[in-house]
Amino acid sequence: EESKVHLELRADDSESSGFALVLVSFALTLAIGFILGSISTLITLTESWIYEGRKQLVERVMWPCGQACAETEARPTAAFFAYLGVNLGLVLAAALLTTLAPRAAMSGLPPLKAYLNGTRVNDLLSVRTLIAKVVG
Repeated sequence: EESKVHLELRADDSESSGFALVLVSFALTLAIGFILGSISTLITLTESWIYEGRKQLVERVMWPCGQACAETEARPTAAFFAYLGVNLGLVLAAALLTTLAPRAAMSGLPPLKAYLNGTRVNDLLSVRTLIAKVVG
């Protein structure tokens, strides 16, 4: 529908419709930029939460009684397997997401270029692919 509005505004040659076209284009660009910036911020925050949670888990497994017994009761093997388990869980989650949305496994740039050149690309800009890319 956005393209229909855009075409109707372009078909009308009046000065007010030209201004409306510029205003609509600006508002749409601003909205898309805000949404993408919010998603990027959410991704960055989630990455830092995952990193901190993994770090705290490994430290708790490595030194179960805290830093007071750091030298005497360290368990590096258990900490390694805790670290490995968290990473395997993250990889498994990403793999499951790509089975639900196969387009999320790819870069996305070549299909996006094709889409922008007028080729129909199925599921390129779907909500399912977006969620899989953001979460995975």
